[in-house]
Amino acid sequence: MSANWIDRGLLPALRRSATDGLPVTVLVGPRSCGKTTLAARLVKEGVYRRYVSFADPGVRSAAAASPQLFVDSLPFGTVIDEAQLVPEVLVPVKSAVDAAGMPGHFLLTGSTRVDLPTMGGSHPLAGRMARFELGPLTAAERHGRPDSSIRALLDGNPASLAVIDLMGADYDREAAATGFPLLVTTRADRGRWRRDYLRSVVPETLSESDHAIDHSRLTRLLDGIAGIAGHELVISRLVADLAIDRRTASRYLDLLEEMRLIRRLPGLRSKATDTERAVPKLHMADPVLVARDPAGVSDDRRGALLESFVVNEIASQLEWEGGNDGLYHWRDRRRDEVDLVVESDHTYTAIEVKRAREVPTDATSGIEAFRARYPGRFRRGLVMYAGPHVLPLGDAIWAVPISALWA
Repeated sequence: MSANWIDRGLLPALRRSATDGLPVTVLVGPRSCGKTTLAARLVKEGVYRRYVSFADPGVRSAAAASPQLFVDSLPFGTVIDEAQLVPEVLVPVKSAVDAAGMPGHFLLTGSTRVDLPTMGGSHPLAGRMARFELGPLTAAERHGRPDSSIRALLDGNPASLAVIDLMGADYDREAAATGFPLLVTTRADRGRWRRDYLRSVVPETLSESDHAIDHSRLTRLLDGIAGIAGHELVISRLVADLAIDRRTASRYLDLLEEMRLIRRLPGLRSKATDTERAVPKLHMADPVLVARDPAGVSDDRRGALLESFVVNEIASQLEWEGGNDGLYHWRDRRRDEVDLVVESDHTYTAIEVKRAREVPTDATSGIEAFRARYPGRFRRGLVMYAGPHVLPLGDAIWAVPISALWA
């Protein structure tokens, strides 16, 4: 692990947002993923002038007692950490930025609740904020190379990508490596951390809800969905196995997604056809959420773990580079499928993930079926695999080593 792990791939985008963007930057993501450290880095660099945190009881109490006076006391260029803990400040923040009308007025960080609608279905800062999502450390960040390769992968010449010749066991280790910073930089017990994380972080987030949470059910649900990570999420089948009613399971799934502990990729489906499945595919935000010891999962689950790893790496790098129009998976009722579809500028890049060191003979069958279904919008097909070479596989279809995501 490089000593400069604090350098995150999102850092340049946040700097640009503060100097050339909208008045408010909102940084969200799961707890303990490094939002506070990143915000402190921006203050240290002088991108922002002051840091306050609602995690401090005194600061939180003052802000809650008089939101307008509190916001009026803050200088231009203030970071408000854990902003979701006092949502009443959002309206005064709106008034302040409307009066100044300049970029870099505030950076708000916290859970995803800070950018959820709070006023009758609308957000006070709508049209005034740029939203960024920070996840656990990616492989590129863990290896001290927080530079994006995503544009070369999606738009450029894949043959120009740097790669590392790794064996299958190396990829298994990468896919099982956690990205939560404290686990990366210490030798803390992963299993104990996972248990305590769910017992402390989840209830704290849920305290803002009107619903009581049964922690044992939530943990059982998380364990259940961890077992199907990388596969389609069929709730009826899931609740039958876990003895949890469908309504509770749906609410807990929404909550876990809101906390960015899970990612549900919707099935891409054209309105013009009923042959495509709209069932979402589930991925965990970090392998430590999959199992106490992700490196010890059975061999038949390693392919799904690697697929989740690739999806999370690509999603993070897209966020560094300005986002995308949508992330999906695709499956036809004829069982043709694509693991990940990236929509950008009304075109699609279809991506398959293979754990094999050699490109399987049928590796492009799903991509070709997808191209036939969306001929006018197909941009490129990629087979991300565990081999050492970038290889052309046909017209606009390439095999690319997974290591290109951080090499």
